[in-house]
Amino acid sequence: MNRLEKVIPRLTELGRFFAAGIANTLITIGIYQLIVANFGPLWAYAVAWLAGIIIVATVYPTVVYRVTAGTAPRVMMAGLYMTVFVFGLLLTRWLDDLGLPPRVMIFVVAATTSGLSYFGGRVVLRLRF
Repeated sequence: MNRLEKVIPRLTELGRFFAAGIANTLITIGIYQLIVANFGPLWAYAVAWLAGIIIVATVYPTVVYRVTAGTAPRVMMAGLYMTVFVFGLLLTRWLDDLGLPPRVMIFVVAATTSGLSYFGGRVVLRLRF
């Protein structure tokens, strides 16, 4: 197997991750934008991430990573995203303290947490339960 044949499956997986991530991000940013004015950036972020975690646990194993996942890996995916959520929440708080506008900070946080989510998901779904 040449090098290109080894790289193509990873690139297609990454493409699926980005496509699913874009869809998930658009949904969660939409939720965030709808409620941020009434609830503030921290609560809006929390609600949006909860919606995103539900999407990740139910859709990503099969659609993105192309693995059959039972309950344990799906729970682990939710746990991973909860960990990334806490990181993002801390980052949101820090960016808020720095004075970054709430409607902008979500894009910084989303970009930062994407890498953590992808590589973490690859690790979690390849563990044997």
